[in-house]
Amino acid sequence: AEVAFETRRSELIRTKASNVRLEAMTEGTSMGSKDLQKANAYIAGLEGAVPNVTERVNLYKLHEQMRSRNLDTKHLSEGKAQLFVTPDDLNLKLNMGPGSGV
Repeated sequence: AEVAFETRRSELIRTKASNVRLEAMTEGTSMGSKDLQKANAYIAGLEGAVPNVTERVNLYKLHEQMRSRNLDTKHLSEGKAQLFVTPDDLNLKLNMGPGSGV
């Protein structure tokens, strides 16, 4: 009886894991389709102003990068995180006076 119980229990666990994986895949596919529709609408909307499709795609990439950076900045500003940057991170050049080698 215990063997049958454990067998059924194992089957239940595998079925639940399979269902969770299937749900995640379905959600990912849905999100990907929505992202694709947004990208297509953005790129098609620029067709009159920017005839070159490569340039439109590059503009979309830049748009998404800026959106992502804005979201990162928002999250940083809402939390208690500390951000440490170096001059290289900001493409910053410091003039330390003559002979500084910078």
